[in-house]
Amino acid sequence: MQSEQRCGRVSRLVHVIIQGVLAIGLLGSPQHVDAQIWTEWSVQLHSKPVVTTRVLKELTESLNLSEDQQRAVEELVAAYQAEHASLLARTEEVRGYLDFDSYDGLAEPGEWYQQSYTMRRESLKKSDGLFDSFLSDMNEVVGTNSPAVAEFERRLRRERLGRSAGWRNSIIPELRDLIQQVRPKPEIASAIEPVLLNYEAEYDKELQKFAAVREKYYADWDRIIGKYTGDTATVPQSVRDSANELQSFTGVLNGLRRRHLDLVQAAVPPELREEFDDQINRRLFPRLYVFTRVNRVFAAALTLSDLDSGTVSVIKEMHEAYKRERADVDRVLLSVEIDAHRAQCFGQNNPDAYEAKVRAVEARQSMEKKTLERLYTLLGTERREAVRAIVQRAEVNLDLAPKPKPE
Repeated sequence: MQSEQRCGRVSRLVHVIIQGVLAIGLLGSPQHVDAQIWTEWSVQLHSKPVVTTRVLKELTESLNLSEDQQRAVEELVAAYQAEHASLLARTEEVRGYLDFDSYDGLAEPGEWYQQSYTMRRESLKKSDGLFDSFLSDMNEVVGTNSPAVAEFERRLRRERLGRSAGWRNSIIPELRDLIQQVRPKPEIASAIEPVLLNYEAEYDKELQKFAAVREKYYADWDRIIGKYTGDTATVPQSVRDSANELQSFTGVLNGLRRRHLDLVQAAVPPELREEFDDQINRRLFPRLYVFTRVNRVFAAALTLSDLDSGTVSVIKEMHEAYKRERADVDRVLLSVEIDAHRAQCFGQNNPDAYEAKVRAVEARQSMEKKTLERLYTLLGTERREAVRAIVQRAEVNLDLAPKPKPE
């Protein structure tokens, strides 16, 4: 009997784990028809409020608010964020309930699914109600006839809905946010604005489609949840179709963003294109631009106190040679990264791009290994161990990152 109970609990635990994995997008095939609500619930659980400091600053600057209105808006935002945090805390409690132990003592096999669905659904409804109430209060303070407030509300609703539609396996940021991170020059901003407006119009259309499918999906689930026992074979085909369509929207949005990013880059004046592309690539592929371990090793070597001037000069020359070689390798790697990223955004299978990326990564690793071998040979065993100790401390606490001695 105890063995059977343990087996049952393990089986249910495995199912819970699978559902959680589906919710955060680690499994690509949308086989579980109840995955969408897990996804949205996970978004709510892990997301910050959509009213960020940057968005609030943009709003207040565009409205020309009085001091009293400014204070009222800030108070509203602070209250909304506090209520959002409280809701997240309660949602965490719900997540604790959904642990496999909550199966114990339930009389009916479908009771856990019904209760967990209801709890998650209510949590999402409360989040929506909190958001709607915040926007209503904002309109009362600022004025419902203000075009800036209407734009503010539209942006927030778009971002909120976009999180649900594009959170799973999203591989490219929301395009307007990506461009704002780059902080383009005025002449670039004016050149690319028509492309961004067209992108937002298409993006809104896709989100409207998503919202309609999601509404039908939840209505169907509300109708059948009372009889659901966890057997997906009993779920109507219409719900299956809605689930698959909902989970396809991430791919749709990835392709939409990548296509318009290409158009944005093409619209940049030619004399400014290289700098703009570099800023975009730094945000799409940050790993290519990090301060590498090899750089830290060179920096650590230059902090050694017993180096003569000739050895210091040789180390600096080796470091410069490494940076030049690394730049050549990274140009190749960036090119194949872009090809692979574009193929992934459009849902294309491009094995050539993947193999080229693997070769480029292996070339970089080989080059870095040879560079370190030459440097360690120059330093000798005792200095090599000293350098490794410095680098290890720096990697534990980046505030201790070694800096070259002043000349």
